[in-house]
Amino acid sequence: MVTVLAAEPDKEDDDGATVAVPKCRRDSPDLDECLQRALQASLPLLLRAEVESKNVLHGVKSMKEGRQYVDVHLDGDILSVAGLSVRFHGLFTGDKDKEEQANRLLNEHWQQLWSALEPALDAAYNRLLSEISGKALAQLPLAAILDDP
Repeated sequence: MVTVLAAEPDKEDDDGATVAVPKCRRDSPDLDECLQRALQASLPLLLRAEVESKNVLHGVKSMKEGRQYVDVHLDGDILSVAGLSVRFHGLFTGDKDKEEQANRLLNEHWQQLWSALEPALDAAYNRLLSEISGKALAQLPLAAILDDP
């Protein structure tokens, strides 16, 4: 028997965009990585917020096939959050009244919810930004990014 730990794939967010959520198998050797990917993919379905952040890009030159590239790491700090809202589905074995009450309670007390989620979301934010910027810049030679005199 296989236990699926992530949400069903290809869910639609509130804007109608399709979000692919990977399915994770309990017996998979990369379960932790799969769960992280599933959480990152699921967050747009569950969590909305206005976020102000400060980001610093660090880079180290490297040589590949005779060309200079830059290996990057991005550090981000979430400075402020406003208007956090969540929308959980399928709570309380389908009891819609209890589900609505829970969502309303979480949204009315979003500051406390943010305090609990902030460390994990801040770490995920940094990891995601570093991954995206690293992949994008790893494909471009340094000469294509900067003008050398």
